[in-house]
Amino acid sequence: MRSAFSGLEIARRSLAAHQLALNVTGHNIANANTPGYTRQTALLRATSPYTVPGKVNPHGAGQIGTGVEVAAIRRTSDQFVQAEIVKGAGNTGYWQAHRQVLRQIEVALMEPSDSGVQAAFERYWAALQELHKSPDSHAVRSVLIEEARSLTDTIRYVRSQLLPLQRELDQGMRRTVDRINTLAEQIAPINRHIGHAQSMGHQPNDLFDQRDVLVAEVSRLTGATVAPRQNGMIAVLIGGVSLVDGAYARTIAALDDPGRPGFTRIVWQDTETRVQWNGGEMRSNEEARDQLIPETLERLDRLAAALIEQTNAVHRTGTGLDGSSGLDFFIGSSAADIAVNPEVAEYPERIGASLTGEKGDGTVALRMAQLAQEPVIDGATFENYFAGIVGRIGVMSSKAQLMVEHQADVEHHLMTLRQSVAGVNLDEEMTNMVMFQHAYAAAARVVNAMDEALETLIHRMGLVGR
Repeated sequence: MRSAFSGLEIARRSLAAHQLALNVTGHNIANANTPGYTRQTALLRATSPYTVPGKVNPHGAGQIGTGVEVAAIRRTSDQFVQAEIVKGAGNTGYWQAHRQVLRQIEVALMEPSDSGVQAAFERYWAALQELHKSPDSHAVRSVLIEEARSLTDTIRYVRSQLLPLQRELDQGMRRTVDRINTLAEQIAPINRHIGHAQSMGHQPNDLFDQRDVLVAEVSRLTGATVAPRQNGMIAVLIGGVSLVDGAYARTIAALDDPGRPGFTRIVWQDTETRVQWNGGEMRSNEEARDQLIPETLERLDRLAAALIEQTNAVHRTGTGLDGSSGLDFFIGSSAADIAVNPEVAEYPERIGASLTGEKGDGTVALRMAQLAQEPVIDGATFENYFAGIVGRIGVMSSKAQLMVEHQADVEHHLMTLRQSVAGVNLDEEMTNMVMFQHAYAAAARVVNAMDEALETLIHRMGLVGR
């Protein structure tokens, strides 16, 4: 026979269980707008009944319940969706950074615009045509010098705009390395706390949420992947090398690159081996710094070098109004130093527009103007070659924009899936709150009822017949 006080114990357990369930509900409501928070649920279960079946147990109505308890506080998450979110963060970081760099290159190229290289070429060719028509005009010669200066200045300016971008990307990578190390230093102790808590039989739900947010940011920066470890801990891998493994974090260092003065080499600090990025902002910025911008600079240099070489080859055959000949029209060797020859710029009469030296002869000026139509670089004209540079960047920028939009759609879909499982629904939480509140109040009424029953038992029994 069970104790008369067993009813009070059942009510006490109900009060404790539903109070904890109310606390969990309140925690959900409080974090309804917290980024990365995962809804928690108090799982109620009946406690072990009295008595356990056995041959020596007394006969009676059978097992009697002993109340309720909270078996666990479950974190309602979808691990597959969360893994896809982490993976998608790396892709999103890569394409967003790639689009940003390409937009900056497009701005540097200044196309299409009235002040860009294409427009400068058109004005330069037109000035040569005018010189062919009026080779003895000092005014026309002065206009040609100004248009040639405008062209060379524009080419140099475009190139000069790309170099600071390359430097800024390098400095940005240095800053991002510091952020990655900070994130690693935050993840490692959380990993340690999670491992300790799970080894003690606890479920550290809020720590899981904090870690997921940090890991997603690391993935956005580096394209990192995640591998499970014991007791709920994880390893965060970059290029197959662990940034964080359990409770331990490694450090990434930004060192001066001896092979490229002024630039950074990103390595693992303990081995000084280069970090291989899986994706993310770091991979995009490294590709732009080491490949995209240098390739664009090299193409600009080829354009300038060809313009210098081809123009000078024709101009040397001409004779100026003062009888000078054999002069170069341009000086320099690349887009970095192309300029109009000062000997010609200061004395326009030295422009070798004439082939014979006779008055009114503009044959050489015409030949210089005809270079506009000749395939001088990889089978393309000067303007078409530059248009190819601009078009290549434009196509890449369009692709990056499409990929950013695609990743945004994917991310929205994944976040919707996550929200459907892990998100806090305030209407549902309010319903749960009312349900647990009523259950708590009912358990309190049970306490009152059992108190009255015990009062009857203690104060009134044995008084019959007095």
